[in-house]
Amino acid sequence: MKWKERKTSGPDGYFDWLNGPAKKFATEYQPYDLKILDSAGNTIFDERVMAQKLPSDAVEPAPLLKVKKQPPLRLGNNPVVIGVIDEGLAIGHDRFRSADGTSRIAYTWLQDRAVIASTYFAGSHPSSALPLYGRELSKHGFRAAGKGSDLPGIDDFLKAHTRNGQLDETAFYQAIGQIDFRRPKQHNAVAQRIAHGTSTMDLAGGYDPSENRTDRPIICVQLPSATVADTSGVGLEKYVLEAVSYILQRAADLANDPQKPLPVVINFSSGMRAGPHNGTSVIEAVLDKLIENRRSTVKAPTDMVLPAGNSLLIQSHAHFELKSHGQKKAEQSVQWRIIPDDKTFSYLELWMPDASAAGCGGPEIALTLTPPNGMGPLSPVLTNTKDKWTMEWSTDGGDVVAAAYYDRQELIDQPLGAPRNGRMLIALLPTFYHNAPGALSPSGDWTVTLTNKSPQAQTVDGWVQWDTPPIGYEREGRQSYLWDKEYRVYVERNLYPKEPMTPIGSLKETDDADSVVKRASTINAIAGGKTPVVAAANVWQTMKPTPYSSSGPLLPRPGQSKPAEFAPWAMQTADISVACPGVLSAGTANGSVVSLNGTSVSSPQVARLVADYVADWKPGLPLPDSKAYVKKAAKKAEKKNPDWPSETPERIGHGRTDLTTPRDGLRISQIYPQTTHNS
Repeated sequence: MKWKERKTSGPDGYFDWLNGPAKKFATEYQPYDLKILDSAGNTIFDERVMAQKLPSDAVEPAPLLKVKKQPPLRLGNNPVVIGVIDEGLAIGHDRFRSADGTSRIAYTWLQDRAVIASTYFAGSHPSSALPLYGRELSKHGFRAAGKGSDLPGIDDFLKAHTRNGQLDETAFYQAIGQIDFRRPKQHNAVAQRIAHGTSTMDLAGGYDPSENRTDRPIICVQLPSATVADTSGVGLEKYVLEAVSYILQRAADLANDPQKPLPVVINFSSGMRAGPHNGTSVIEAVLDKLIENRRSTVKAPTDMVLPAGNSLLIQSHAHFELKSHGQKKAEQSVQWRIIPDDKTFSYLELWMPDASAAGCGGPEIALTLTPPNGMGPLSPVLTNTKDKWTMEWSTDGGDVVAAAYYDRQELIDQPLGAPRNGRMLIALLPTFYHNAPGALSPSGDWTVTLTNKSPQAQTVDGWVQWDTPPIGYEREGRQSYLWDKEYRVYVERNLYPKEPMTPIGSLKETDDADSVVKRASTINAIAGGKTPVVAAANVWQTMKPTPYSSSGPLLPRPGQSKPAEFAPWAMQTADISVACPGVLSAGTANGSVVSLNGTSVSSPQVARLVADYVADWKPGLPLPDSKAYVKKAAKKAEKKNPDWPSETPERIGHGRTDLTTPRDGLRISQIYPQTTHNS
């Protein structure tokens, strides 16, 4: 085994890794030119990114079809567009239908389903055609304006597959491409009992058909199965940013009067674990720009709600407080534990101090890597003094099984020379693989050692990427994690003398002072922007944070000493009790109800609250401040309930929101009474 430096060619480490050592294991990735336009048509992002390949029939050249303008939807009073980005969207579910049985879904984009046509409205330029790939369906369908065939709509499919008042759901989903077991690698989520996106869309915008909520039209995007399955976050930039752009564009098309734009509230119940955690990643910065631009140019309420994440206890964050060079704690180590039988890549990101912290060159931090089980030599000393480098660890036969990369973060709309964070990325091949095309990475503990070479104390933060499967997906990855001997998984003594006793042996939710591994700052890595409302999760019966709900704070942006934003913003119920996890939401079949938990179900409930708030807005009035409203609602609930357990802002944000649950308009407290919290 040996270490060897290699020339860096791509824009970042992930690009080089997936185009280099990992390519023979991961043929599903390819580079894409990602171009994102704002509501005024100005380019706000135009870069090359890596993402999962789509099935060939989802990207094959689609015929351009000029279509007539959509007939105006009969929208109720004070309409608000509910945008949902997720997977497994059961769009035929009765929770997304009106009293007459027709759909409330105005548009849906199935990003990896077989393409039929790209449509543009008569009078528009063909370059405005949607979708870019995959399949789009609208409520009424698209009527050809000239040559070409009409495209049936969601209502047409519902009508065609309804017999004696009952929808043949399997036939409906087969007809629109949601279920097709013949297509290789298609994940048929709506054929299962529970689908993540169906539940979150119900919590955000689902109603009983008898309520006839035509004031809550839905525009939803189903992400590619391959992107959802790859929980590392590779591909999210492309598919999520294009999904948000699509929702905003179709919301403009949906407005019956261009002078009366519709409010839009988008929920995206997913995220990432590794990243700068300060709002400066590409996806955070571009999301901010898309939302801020629509607010300023279209002058309509535009909001996005994100989950805080479920990473508090998975040992994914390391925080190194390195003393100045020469002092005792100028060097610190952590073990990165790689699990056997892991068929996916493992990633660890280390974020260096920004260049403004010690002059233009930045403080020098040295990294050394020790492979597990004495399998090879220490790596050479790797520092952040260059703009880029690549170091590969290979077998004597030349197979690269691990690599380390360094690059400096690209900041959106920042002048050249502005302070930037450096990132060291460590990437490993799978530890197990059927018919492996080459050598595999060893399992065991990699020792990651950082040494401060500068005269001032420095901090470095690192995060392990997510590597466990979403609901309903085959288990490929096994989550790696960080460890040191000071980290305590369980409570060893009473930590809360002023609160009801936390039993010895229960999971420990507070940090260990001497451990590098931290529960703090485990928040969703795409939740640090200025615009999103970020929702954490609590248990209803105790009103304590759920033991998985991720913690803030965010980190300072380059050149700043304090975090620019506050996250999580507020907390909403995601579990009834320890014995009854989850809240009720729609299953994939009509009439079915399932229980789903996680901050993924907190955020759509908050999105529902935001939608109800912005519904009172009228064109010409000042835009409502949704974040201020959620903050006020949370603080009001906290004041109203002084017996709730005391918690830190890093866990609950501005407070817990005492929201009505979407199912049947009941409060959870009417079903499951709370316990008394007096200490």
